[in-house]
Amino acid sequence: MVKVRIQHLASNNLLHIKDGRLEAKAAADSTNPETFFLKNERGETGGAINSKLVHLQHDANNGHFIVLKEGVGAVGTTADTFEWVIGRGFTAFKCNGKFLAFDSQGEPVAVAKFDKSCKMKVIPEKQ
Repeated sequence: MVKVRIQHLASNNLLHIKDGRLEAKAAADSTNPETFFLKNERGETGGAINSKLVHLQHDANNGHFIVLKEGVGAVGTTADTFEWVIGRGFTAFKCNGKFLAFDSQGEPVAVAKFDKSCKMKVIPEKQ
């Protein structure tokens, strides 16, 4: 497992879980432990060369995972398996045909069509 932060590229905000809710948090708060996730690789997709299967577990509360339920990026106690897609200069997370994205208000959503709202950057913890 690798400890990472996940940054939404369109807004530069960091994903975090606060009070059991997934949100995008201002990057200035990057030292906050709520912005760390454990990227737990679960295997290969068998498809694209730059793609792996991962669980995204909250580091501050190991009982919380990022999930896509009812079309909304949310927090769950059982992990969704995401396809971690690595592109040129971005990363995206896809589960059951939907991408994790953030709308213009910074709220997590799940979208069927890939666009700039889905682009993330995975930032490994500095050792």
